[in-house]
Amino acid sequence: MYKEGKHKNRTCPRCGAGVWMAEHKDRFTCGKCGYRENKKA
Repeated sequence: MYKEGKHKNRTCPRCGAGVWMAEHKDRFTCGKCGYRENKKA
């Protein structure tokens, strides 16, 4: 998603640039390698 001209989603730290992490209600997940980060409350 784009917000004010910047990409809102995160890139995966394992896969590198060009691989975006999916945003869920409580976490970010990489569909390629399965890496997961919990959102801060």
